[in-house]
Amino acid sequence: MLSGKTQDADLVRWLGVSKSSLNNWKSRGTIPFKTLVPVLIEKGVSLDWFFAPDQALRRPDIDQQALAEQITRYGGAESKDFVRLPGIIQELTEILQTAGAPVEQRQLNEMIALHRVLEDEPKTRNKVLRVLAQVFADEAP
Repeated sequence: MLSGKTQDADLVRWLGVSKSSLNNWKSRGTIPFKTLVPVLIEKGVSLDWFFAPDQALRRPDIDQQALAEQITRYGGAESKDFVRLPGIIQELTEILQTAGAPVEQRQLNEMIALHRVLEDEPKTRNKVLRVLAQVFADEAP
């Protein structure tokens, strides 16, 4: 077993879930990705290796430094929000593009920070993000 644990109690601690959750997963024969992926990342387990151990997968071209900055700014791999970051970046990119603003690291960093602060107020968050995107568009050369 990947965790090195053979007892349910040990596995529950390794995954950070309740025993009833583990029992439900066993009876359904599945574990939710939203639970599993953050645990694998936290434990340093390669998702490629875990999900496709016999495949020769290629790594996409990604600016690793920019990605690391985003992860750090958004709360790190231990954050439950970590798995949502790609979707949030896509949403913010679309807002910037709609406003005619440049899609650059500085703009994304500021918008991600606001997105996080206003997480519980979606109407206000969307309005503020659109105004900020317009400000970025207006200041662009």
